[in-house]
Amino acid sequence: MSNLLTRKFSIPKFWMYFIYLLLLLFIFETFFSSPSHVKTKARIIATRGQIKTIAFFLDEYYKSNGHLPFGENSNIAAALSASFTNGFLNYPAWTNSHSELVDYWQTPLQIQIAGTTNFSIRSAGKDKIFSNADDIIFNSVSNDFVKP
Repeated sequence: MSNLLTRKFSIPKFWMYFIYLLLLLFIFETFFSSPSHVKTKARIIATRGQIKTIAFFLDEYYKSNGHLPFGENSNIAAALSASFTNGFLNYPAWTNSHSELVDYWQTPLQIQIAGTTNFSIRSAGKDKIFSNADDIIFNSVSNDFVKP
């Protein structure tokens, strides 16, 4: 009976080269890949947090006024800013030079008010084009993010 610790195993050359190739690919991916996917993921997470915060302020505005603010993005931003002077626009990166609320790619958000209580907030996402698969959409009816 042979001892497994002293027994020699032979690995076919094909598998040895295959393992080396996988190891090289892993090292290349780890040290030489672009961190852009990490940056994109961080911006998606940050934009979702920003949109949830805006949704919170819209809900608070409704509770205080009995209706949601109306108008374009800049009108809604102005109404929220006037109502919540202690916290809404303390984040200068959230608005552009037109006083519109923008996402982390500096694209204006689409804010649609539907009736007195419902709204949706849409970011164009990384490609800055609305109505495609990378959009980030919050719907107040479900109080959650939805797929485009």
